[in-house]
Amino acid sequence: SHRHIGVWYKNANRLYKVGSIGIRIKTGFGVHVTTYGGSLNVKKDDNFSLIYPCSYGDIEAISMEEISGKELDIERVKKILIGKIGEVFKYNFERRNPNEFMKSV
Repeated sequence: SHRHIGVWYKNANRLYKVGSIGIRIKTGFGVHVTTYGGSLNVKKDDNFSLIYPCSYGDIEAISMEEISGKELDIERVKKILIGKIGEVFKYNFERRNPNEFMKSV
């Protein structure tokens, strides 16, 4: 459904949230500042039961580990995800020191 934004997993007619995406546009003093972000629940965490995704009381958060039944290496997942995002947007991501990057802006 279009009301469910993010990454979802459906099992036995039950919907679980695996990841989130978000964007925020703030306006002030004649400037627009856009921030965005995302999250992906990779590792199993018992505290997921305390999270109500998107304020829906009937939807639970779940991790990729719980879905796959395997322990996942977070660094490997990051590398694959960054590579796939780069493919989609035709961009080659590189690691940069944030302080050095800010000096170049």
